[in-house]
Amino acid sequence: TPTALRSWEVRSGRERPRIDTGAAGPTPSQAVPDAAFSEDGSHVVTLSAGSLLLWRTADPSAPLFRHRVSASSTSELTLDLEGGVIRFTEGDNLASAVSTIALTGAEEGGRQGGSPFGAARFNQDGSRLVTTYPGRIELRDGATG
Repeated sequence: TPTALRSWEVRSGRERPRIDTGAAGPTPSQAVPDAAFSEDGSHVVTLSAGSLLLWRTADPSAPLFRHRVSASSTSELTLDLEGGVIRFTEGDNLASAVSTIALTGAEEGGRQGGSPFGAARFNQDGSRLVTTYPGRIELRDGATG
């Protein structure tokens, strides 16, 4: 729905915990969020209203990971937990690009109560990622994390 992700366990027929996608309510321009489940169904990534969120399906009380998406058009959302990445296409028919987001440490940070980062930016050529946390800054290699 425009405000939540609803899913059911096929074997039992029971609805799984709903995931609030953060939308205030449907508007004419608001679409149903894109969603992609992990292969085992333990996690789902949603893309709605400029926000990409990673959730644990058993406990959707808060997202494990949040990323702002600037493009007005996104598609082809995939979640590869084994590879540790989320991929999606940004842009339109004339100019589009595949974006890849590394998930290294997202699961552990959520389980251990680690603080979420305040901001993250790649340098111009994408070779380095700077992430800010309260009281510290991390610099990572864009290719290896």
